[in-house]
Amino acid sequence: MACNVTVNGDGFDADDWGISESIDGFKATTSVSVTERTDKVEGRDSCGLIVGIVYYNKSSEVSIEGIGTNKKEAGSTLEVSGNAQPDQTPLYVDECTVEYSNTDWVKTTIKATGYENIN
Repeated sequence: MACNVTVNGDGFDADDWGISESIDGFKATTSVSVTERTDKVEGRDSCGLIVGIVYYNKSSEVSIEGIGTNKKEAGSTLEVSGNAQPDQTPLYVDECTVEYSNTDWVKTTIKATGYENIN
């Protein structure tokens, strides 16, 4: 049975409270981490002062942990929605780890990357 959380009061928004929905394939999504990255080059004048900055090669790195076996093949695409949606999509799976234990639930961790100019 799914648990619903109701947040009342000023300054709270349901979209800012944890994970808004479970990621496809998980019985429950326990955490999502989204990191936006870019490379940077600084232009300097003859005195060594920074006079310009160029950002390029933007990417989004996503790590998803959940309960249940949710194997994804490396190189396949991954759909993420809700408040965990990264800036750069589609996401390509870099690795998928499934943990089995006698004392805990089966857990899956998926790491994926999206790149600025790859659609």
